[in-house]
Amino acid sequence: MRSYIHPRLRRDLIAEEWRQDPEARNHRVSAFLESANLTDLVRIGLRRASRIHPLPPYEPFAISITPAAQEKLLRLEAEMGKQISISAIVQEILKGE
Repeated sequence: MRSYIHPRLRRDLIAEEWRQDPEARNHRVSAFLESANLTDLVRIGLRRASRIHPLPPYEPFAISITPAAQEKLLRLEAEMGKQISISAIVQEILKGE
């Protein structure tokens, strides 16, 4: 069973292939989370979490992730708590080249 996360993302910073296709976006995020190590996710997630006020315009996205990706996020949250921005991680995963 898949879970949903609801990151706040800047649409203009998402690569076109993932901006328009929710299934491709879901697959990209899940595959990246499953394969990434926690150290890299912490580094990415601390970037935006350290800002007092993130730069707008952000909008919520619903992203379906696999159980393995959800487990990785739960481990990340258990180790780092609220210091990590899941939105920043997802934005980095989906950014254009």
